[in-house]
Amino acid sequence: MNPRRCMKCLLHGESATHCSQDCPMNECSCRKCELIDCRRSVANKLVKLGRRQKQELGITDSDCRYTCARCRNHGILVVKKHHTPCPYSLCHCDPCALHAERKRLDSELTALNRMEQQEQQSNVDSYVSRVIITNKPGNSPSHSDSESEPTSILSMDCSNLPMSPEAQVILDLIHALANDSFDPENFDYYALSNFFSQPTILVPDEWEPLMGEITDLVLMSLQRFPRFHGIDFGPFNQF
Repeated sequence: MNPRRCMKCLLHGESATHCSQDCPMNECSCRKCELIDCRRSVANKLVKLGRRQKQELGITDSDCRYTCARCRNHGILVVKKHHTPCPYSLCHCDPCALHAERKRLDSELTALNRMEQQEQQSNVDSYVSRVIITNKPGNSPSHSDSESEPTSILSMDCSNLPMSPEAQVILDLIHALANDSFDPENFDYYALSNFFSQPTILVPDEWEPLMGEITDLVLMSLQRFPRFHGIDFGPFNQF
């Protein structure tokens, strides 16, 4: 992770490298931003504590990285995990309390992010399910008309349609939404890179009435790729 990346913006789905004073989220009062402010305060105190320990114990950054922080607070240098459990694991002195507080803040931030990701995935699954149910045979009042066009890309038979490489990527992304065992790392990233590099994208004429839904589904599918987290796909909102 880029150490200069703004954590508040990152937790709100944006990627920025400005300093904290210039962050547009400074006035945000959500729980995540409160936790970030608390963590920054704790981190500043830990940095000052680390500097003092280096002087008092004559240690380097490498020593701090690989030794137990709680033991170091009490003037003892022990390699991490070589003394489990730590004899100071229940210590409540001020330095140990700082380390415990940082760990608690990190745990709560992780839990909040996981909860939001689960809610987003639940919303995606719910949306896809509604589209599938709405467009099942017999649910449409015009189903008896054999010439009526499908009202969803999910109910359309695309096997005989002429497909450009970019249209095939779109179809693969949409199909990935319905696959619970989908592994983003197995996706064809070369084809996806070509897809993003195209100034225009050719799609079958039959898709034109459905482009709003197709765009929504593609953007939802891209959220399932960990490497795309925090990326704004605004320029691709219209194919």
